[in-house]
Amino acid sequence: MKLLLNKRHYFSGKRGVFTGVMALISGLGLLAVMQENTKGLIPEKTAQAESIQTSVVNQSKKVKGTPLSLVDNRQRFIVQGENLSSVQTLLAKVDAPELKALASIHAVGTELTQQQQETLANMQPTLKFFPDRPLALAANPNSQADPCQLQLDVLDQFEQVSFANHDGADRWSSKWWEWEADYSYGADDGHIQINNGRLELRPMSGGAWISRQVILPRGAESLMLSLDYSLEGLAEGEELKVLFSEDSVNFDELDTLSHSSAGLSGSRSYHVSRYNKNSGGQLRFALAADPVAADQGIFAIDNVHFYKDPGDMPAYVTAETGADLLHQQGVTGNGVTVAIVDTGMYNHEYILGNNNSRVRASVNMVTGEDPDKADFHGHGSHISSIIASNYLATEVDRSNCVIAQRHQGMAPDVDLVFVRAFNDQGQGSYMDVIAGIDYVIANAKSQKIKVLNLSFGAQPRSHYWDDPLNQAVMKAWQAGIVVVTSAGNTGQAPGSITVPGNVPYVITVGAMTNAYTPFDTSDDHLASFSAAGPTVEAFVKPDLIAPGGHLLGLAHSNSTFATEHPGYSDGKKFFVMSGTSQAAAVVSGAAALLLQGEPDLTPDDVKCRLMHSAQVAVDENGLLSYSPFRQGAGKLNVYAASQTDMSACANQGLDIEADLNGTMHFQGPATVDENGRFAILTPGGSIWNEGSMWNEGSMWNEGSLWNEGSMWNEGSMWNEGSMWNEGSMWNEGSMWNEGSMWNEGSMWNEGSMWNEGSMWNEGAIWNESSLWNEGSLWNESYSQSMGVNFWVDQQ
Repeated sequence: MKLLLNKRHYFSGKRGVFTGVMALISGLGLLAVMQENTKGLIPEKTAQAESIQTSVVNQSKKVKGTPLSLVDNRQRFIVQGENLSSVQTLLAKVDAPELKALASIHAVGTELTQQQQETLANMQPTLKFFPDRPLALAANPNSQADPCQLQLDVLDQFEQVSFANHDGADRWSSKWWEWEADYSYGADDGHIQINNGRLELRPMSGGAWISRQVILPRGAESLMLSLDYSLEGLAEGEELKVLFSEDSVNFDELDTLSHSSAGLSGSRSYHVSRYNKNSGGQLRFALAADPVAADQGIFAIDNVHFYKDPGDMPAYVTAETGADLLHQQGVTGNGVTVAIVDTGMYNHEYILGNNNSRVRASVNMVTGEDPDKADFHGHGSHISSIIASNYLATEVDRSNCVIAQRHQGMAPDVDLVFVRAFNDQGQGSYMDVIAGIDYVIANAKSQKIKVLNLSFGAQPRSHYWDDPLNQAVMKAWQAGIVVVTSAGNTGQAPGSITVPGNVPYVITVGAMTNAYTPFDTSDDHLASFSAAGPTVEAFVKPDLIAPGGHLLGLAHSNSTFATEHPGYSDGKKFFVMSGTSQAAAVVSGAAALLLQGEPDLTPDDVKCRLMHSAQVAVDENGLLSYSPFRQGAGKLNVYAASQTDMSACANQGLDIEADLNGTMHFQGPATVDENGRFAILTPGGSIWNEGSMWNEGSMWNEGSLWNEGSMWNEGSMWNEGSMWNEGSMWNEGSMWNEGSMWNEGSMWNEGSMWNEGSMWNEGAIWNESSLWNEGSLWNESYSQSMGVNFWVDQQ
């Protein structure tokens, strides 16, 4: 039974059974011209249907296809003409048998020799010839003809009050069995029951769990576990563990479902290929032994599904951003170098190329480390693969069973420069990162570096122009390098953009998710972890958003991330991760595609085109589903960006040279309106605010539509700056509260400086005085700690 409205992208209904193309046409009046390939039979495109025209036969070109039967060198054809009777008349003239009359399409099924074909081809009226092709039984579980057929399909939809349900095509190897501290057992008794068409688990003192054995095909890749969940009436902090074991003794934690990590409801998918060495395993849901509030609320689980992805490690991100269309035109990032400052690289040919042919340089800035040390953390490898992997994934749209092969990476032919500035725990320092950026600037010309990816962050501790890391980033931008940064995984509270994403010049990227339905955009939404603006200096950030939920990438199976989160690793080389780090990598790859086509574009030009072509999320009333402080200019569409010649619509009013030499600094257009809400003051003097331009009714809207055209066609009107005003930046009051918000040498807490209650509607968030002490904030050393963006739950 379906638990949620959310669609899950690999479930499908029952398919009809077809016995052959002749019977199909006779019974339904339909013509299916099928093409064989290694994955089965798929419908050909109409423009490419194998019709044998008269001219083709006259030129003695051989008819393609393998015949269903050959009798005296005869081949079965569907012969189509102006009408049924004319076809029958012509066939009779060459003594061709009439096997099926296909009236709905003015055709006849027949068998023809080569001589008969040639004779008919010279007759009038003109005929079309279609080789008859086999159609497999869709219900045959062993058939490879249906690209949507799951090779593994073990499912429990909990439609019966029984622990022995079998809803998929394949069987579980046991029933569900449970353990409860009070020994209350049974599908209709105790704290674990099947009720309302779902599995319900109620917290209890002493804990409880329920398990079930499943057989997995040994050695197979792309094995998945998915489920739906709903958290209802639970106390804050209550948790349910999702566990899996290969030997039924040692369990790995795939996930923890709680309000803070998973929200109230949703879907989850996990890679379980790593557990198929012994052809089996045990799934377990476990309640805490010491619940926050026993007998309060329920965890509801539904549609527990083990399956083999019909695609081969599908990625989807290139299709969702339009990059696949550019790949088809030969635009793959060739000739462009992307530098990545991160935890290092995974030595895999999908990223590095044959014999490291795509690596222009690899340097290590981490003090005291081996300069050739690989990436043992995993973050840098994952980011690199999203940008540059040339792995060709097979993807299947389950709504129509269409197979496509797409590159996993946004720019699969870019060259790469790896700058290791973070250690095996993902921690680094300002000193090491700035040294890495210095290296990129110094070698940009010789190594053709045009893009710099920075998927990390630290809390702001000064104005953007006073931060030494930001100064280095601005130098890179000034040197002609497109700098792409992550917005941060700090959540949707206003002002949560991290350094260096708070630099007004660079491209700062937030994250959205396809809600596990890559071919259905109706449930796309902003990721809850994605940071929001405005910045301290009133600039609107992020600049745009990109896919950042459950992105497939590469990371070594023994890396820190893969071992800490085994449910998102295939146990070999693929790994799934969410974050604004991943979204930034997507945009870095997009920038490389634009620069291959037009290598003379300036960083401002690239930013302008990406923002101008972005698709904004709107609701049914045409208002923005999220304010520009959350979605920026909208969702990345790199194909649309490649089709525009827009320029001079980004960073207007800013002067990076003056900013760097300290003669002038700038502030953005954010303000507080008469209702105490964040707003944008446009160049024309009007105010964009909630109600007039956007609707902040929910944290993220489940049904946002992506507007095909940019809402800001005149250029990104908010992406402008004016001279810094030492007085009030926010109109009716200055920005910061009494005293210093910062202790000497300490960074922010993980929480927000705003109260949870009034996220977007408090005008007087900041009172008078200054944020920073009069003394030097940076009085410790420039080895200030920072890290790659921290792990967030999959969205």
